[in-house]
Amino acid sequence: MKKLLALCTFIFTVLALQAQIKKGNKLVGASLGSANVAIGEGGAGLSLQVNPTAGIMVTDHWMAGAGVTLGTIVSDGFTGIVGVNPFARYYFHSKNNNDSLYKGFFLQSGLGVITVFGNVEQSSLNAGLGGGYCRFITPNVGLELTGTAGFSKILDDYDGNINIGFSFGLQIVLDKNVRLFRRKK
Repeated sequence: MKKLLALCTFIFTVLALQAQIKKGNKLVGASLGSANVAIGEGGAGLSLQVNPTAGIMVTDHWMAGAGVTLGTIVSDGFTGIVGVNPFARYYFHSKNNNDSLYKGFFLQSGLGVITVFGNVEQSSLNAGLGGGYCRFITPNVGLELTGTAGFSKILDDYDGNINIGFSFGLQIVLDKNVRLFRRKK
């Protein structure tokens, strides 16, 4: 019985590796406690953010997704941040990985619209490029560390800010057969 259980566990683990970063799978997650430093005229400061995300693997390496930014600018009293940002991510991994859980680097780029409210209300367009490292701790749960650099342009101003951010996140993989939204019949 123990040998059968060990064999089933081994087969499940090998299949789980193939199921983590695979075309058609959906990933949902969030960056918890994201810190961002803005450099520029009127923009120096520190913000703390939570960024829920969702994406779908369009190939075995490429993910397309979108995220929401919720946060506050710490150095400015209370100033809130709300935004929407679609992104694309490329995972570097080899097909010869002998480990049962995916681990590897990724590159990510995105565009977004952020609204800052509180002392001053303004909206900005954001573009960024980043990279990170993802390590799955179970077949369906991965931890990631991400660094980004970007540019923010306030819509009614000529000045822009350079943003540098770091975040720690959690990703959950849903098999491609799981439907996130069901249509009523």
